[in-house]
Amino acid sequence: MVSVFDYMDYREYLKDFYQEAHSLDRNFSHRKISELLGDKSPSFFLKVIQDGRKLKPAQLEILPRILKMSAEEGAYFRALCAFAHARQKGEREYWLKQIVAHSRVACEELDPSLIQFYSDWIHSAVRAALSFIDVTDDDVSPLVRELKPRPTPKEVKASLLLLSKLGLIERNEQGFWKPVQDGGLITRRSIHDSVLREYRLRCLDLARASVLRPDDAWPAKFFTNTASVSDEAWNQIQNRLQQFRKEVRAILKADENPPVRVIQLLHVAYSMTEKSDDQK
Repeated sequence: MVSVFDYMDYREYLKDFYQEAHSLDRNFSHRKISELLGDKSPSFFLKVIQDGRKLKPAQLEILPRILKMSAEEGAYFRALCAFAHARQKGEREYWLKQIVAHSRVACEELDPSLIQFYSDWIHSAVRAALSFIDVTDDDVSPLVRELKPRPTPKEVKASLLLLSKLGLIERNEQGFWKPVQDGGLITRRSIHDSVLREYRLRCLDLARASVLRPDDAWPAKFFTNTASVSDEAWNQIQNRLQQFRKEVRAILKADENPPVRVIQLLHVAYSMTEKSDDQK
């Protein structure tokens, strides 16, 4: 049977588990599971899979038993459900940590430091800023003064420790921390998507904060377009965004001038409408 530990979306897991179990036992139906969960609607379990209908606390205890999960699998599954429905930043952070704590992949194959890197915006910002700001372990005040939002010295020092551990920065001959030019990160897909999702949410929070600083010395640039498009045009737009990313990387690589600031460039394109019946 499929393993819950291979999933970061509980709905995808339930869908795949159900399809496999139903193919082996036709009595294992949406109606039967809904009944075992104590819901009067025979389509309740199907709605849990399709639109993320929230399971009640008692049902979260019952469903793992219906699916014959171990205690460890049940704890991981409940963390996935809580994470998917969490709305507050603190809640998401808590449940993501629980997912990592119960994940076999995280324990056996994934360096927890990688998760830590994507858990906070400060690490990528510190790494980029070190290319033109000189700091040592004893004096991180230049970074504290320059970064926005302003971190604490303790946060900067913790970031330096993590970046060093990951091999993303190193000390130069003068003792200053500098980025390792060919340093990179590799993550496993099983945890990769969820961690990056949280990282992107934090980046959007930073972008929102920049809108509230209209008098900034380097104000943010925002461009928004809302339009109706065909599938072909949508694919073309996505391809052009990918091409633009490559162009940005080429500009950065070819830039021989000394850096003077750290920027964050966000590309966000999303659908504001549901698929029509003939598209599903």
